[in-house]
Amino acid sequence: LVGAAYGACDDESGFVDVLGRVEKDLMAGNVIKISNDTMGKDPKPGTRKVLRVKYRPASARINITANEGQDVHLPPHAAEGILSASYGDGNTQKDITLELQGALLIAPGKPVRVSNELFGDPAPGKPKMLSVSYDPSRTRQAFKLQTSKELATFGLVAPWLFRDLCSTVGVTMKSLYASLVDEELTGGEKEVSGKSGEVFWFSSDRKFVLKTIADAEIATLVRMLPEYTAYLAANPDSMLTRYLGVFSLDDNGISTQFVVMNNIFEGAPHMDVMYDLKGTTEDRWVDPEPGKCLKDNNFAETTAYFDDDAATGIHRTITSDTKFLEKQGIMDYSLMVAISRDGGKFQRNLATARFSKFMGGIKGTEAHGVTEDTIQEVTYFIGMVDMLVTYGWKKVAAHIFKSSTIGINEEIDTVAPDRYASRFRAFVGIKVRGVSEKCVVSTLGAEPFVTPMPALGR
Repeated sequence: LVGAAYGACDDESGFVDVLGRVEKDLMAGNVIKISNDTMGKDPKPGTRKVLRVKYRPASARINITANEGQDVHLPPHAAEGILSASYGDGNTQKDITLELQGALLIAPGKPVRVSNELFGDPAPGKPKMLSVSYDPSRTRQAFKLQTSKELATFGLVAPWLFRDLCSTVGVTMKSLYASLVDEELTGGEKEVSGKSGEVFWFSSDRKFVLKTIADAEIATLVRMLPEYTAYLAANPDSMLTRYLGVFSLDDNGISTQFVVMNNIFEGAPHMDVMYDLKGTTEDRWVDPEPGKCLKDNNFAETTAYFDDDAATGIHRTITSDTKFLEKQGIMDYSLMVAISRDGGKFQRNLATARFSKFMGGIKGTEAHGVTEDTIQEVTYFIGMVDMLVTYGWKKVAAHIFKSSTIGINEEIDTVAPDRYASRFRAFVGIKVRGVSEKCVVSTLGAEPFVTPMPALGR
């Protein structure tokens, strides 16, 4: 145990040292009630306060080996403790650290079968062995929280990987946690744009979004985190949402995982309409109602016009982003578009555009036709989301079934990552245009044509 301090999140200098008060209970694993009485002081009356505990876990590296065909047994939430893992024979080895972490995250606490199906075959026809270096002190960091009924366990998934990512995109852990805990979260409702049934919350300052996430998606995110971090470092204006952390909550026997990401609509004063666009027509219509997220077929008659440089930049960024996702085997992602019909009066705040110059609001034109009454100046808020679905066997089976049925008449959504990416880029190329491509037809009354005109004048 290194230290313990009590204070208000918005007053870093006002924290008081309470190690002497809580050390005995912390080391014994006892429940501690967080209050001014138990901490012995109210460092900032009238504000919400937090207890910060700092500790250094002991380290004891363990090496594990298993032959091809054997099962590897590791404790639940052991994925974060994997330092390295390789698979092969005496001469040829393949680094399968991310693959093993993914398998452990998908089925925590269950044995992992050492096989070519899971890790590939680096030495065909030869007996192979899995070698794992494991640090039990780096298992999922977990803390006990008192709920209304009993103790709940709150865990952080792979925090050191996300720490590197946050540093790359300019988010400090202090500012992230301050946004999440200074005030109550809002939301807690199921997704309105799709069938996933995921639940969303927003931080009180609307900077971050929390979304429930499946184990398979966590495995995908952890697997691609190093390349994802490197990609964002090389492409700071990427339109990909920034995943900033994954957390778990075990309460009363129910386990929930959720991911924290930047709010791509941050800074929007209001949104008149919102679209979830995938570039396909299958099941992509929503009956318009206030507050509902619309889809591709609702957007069919709309074209978004931007300044020529902005439109070119969006196309280039979408091309780069989709090629990265294709390389990761990702499909089923969306371009989220929110429109504020403010007459183009929105004043861009650079603070809300810190993740990408294409986020935080871009002025443009919304066109539903070519006559003046179908065109208006608006502000667009855009970004790419839902980037954790891989083209696994379930998606392959769905593709085969849909291709032979509804695929005859419609563009199905379940296709391989390369096809999904190229279709997505083609859709954006049609729907996002430079202002120089805009055609406006002005209408005239009958008066200029009342007097007959000579043939040449006509």
